[in-house]
This record gives sequence, structure tokens and C-alpha cells, in this order.
Amino acid sequence: NGIVTAVSELSSKLAEVNGEVSSPLRYKQEAAFYIASVGFMIVVAAVLRRLSERAPRCSLCRRRMVRLRDAQPSELSPGARAELSVGSANHVLCVCRSPSCRKLWAAPKASNIGAMRGASSGQRGRRLAGGSAFSWDIRLAPEEMVDMARFGKSLGIQREGRFGSPYQRCRKCDYCT
Repeated sequence: NGIVTAVSELSSKLAEVNGEVSSPLRYKQEAAFYIASVGFMIVVAAVLRRLSERAPRCSLCRRRMVRLRDAQPSELSPGARAELSVGSANHVLCVCRSPSCRKLWAAPKASNIGAMRGASSGQRGRRLAGGSAFSWDIRLAPEEMVDMARFGKSLGIQREGRFGSPYQRCRKCDYCT
């Protein structure tokens, strides 16, 4: 009789302690908290990355430039070429797409020039269907591009540091070499 009551009291105590220690509800709440915090950190990281990828503003019209392509080594300054050679940064060519700034760097479209002349005579200079007389091809020599990009005049070179790069930014030259 005494053994049966001791075993039943022990099993009821184990059931009580087990409910407090290994409650599935507690684990579900902790898991939800950790999943929510990891999700929040991912969102914050994505926002910070997007902000760091924003193209610079044009110094002529103050509009945000667009990223065109990776910059060629001939289009970079000597310090940026050194960064590219050691692999500490990537450089992206950004251009201003406003019509007044685009005239400074873009090559005329060969197929659209005749259509633009015809449209300007009969339509008081208005463009038909919003067509542009300029392409996305760059007509400048690399030396001219370096000069324009240095001052942000409708062209810009955006520097993107590589994550995990062992190189630090130099205080004297401001390059990561």
C-alpha cells in the first residue's frame, strides 16, 4: 500500500515538474521570438545595404544618377586602379539620365536622329512618343570621363567596398590599399 502511494505521488510530482520545465508552449514562444529577431536583423541588413548602394547625385542638376555598368580600369583614377588591382573595392560607373546632362556624355542614336529632325519641323520641336535622341553609349574618352567623374558632372564613379576585405581606408589618400 505504501509503495503504491509513493509511486503515485512521485509520478504526479514528475508530471508537475515536467510541465514547468519542458512546456511546449514556452519553447514555441522562445522559438517565435528568435525567428522574429533574426527576421528583423535581415530586414535591417537589407535596408542598410540598399542605402549603401544608392548612386550619387549629379552636381549639375542634383538628380540621383543611375548605375550604368562596372567601370573599366582606364576610366578610373590611379588610386581607384590600385584598389581594383588588390581587390579591395569594386567601382560602378553612374550616369545622370536627365536630358540636359545626358547631352554631355551620351552618344547620339544613329537610328533616331532622322526621325527627330522630321518630328521637329512639323511638331514645333516636340518629340514624338517620348523618344530620346541619345543612347546609353558613352562618347567620351577615358581621360574626359575621369575628369567629369571627379567633379560629379553628369558622371560618377561609385566605390563599393568588398565585404570581408582585409584592407582598410588610408587616412592620407582615402583609398583602401
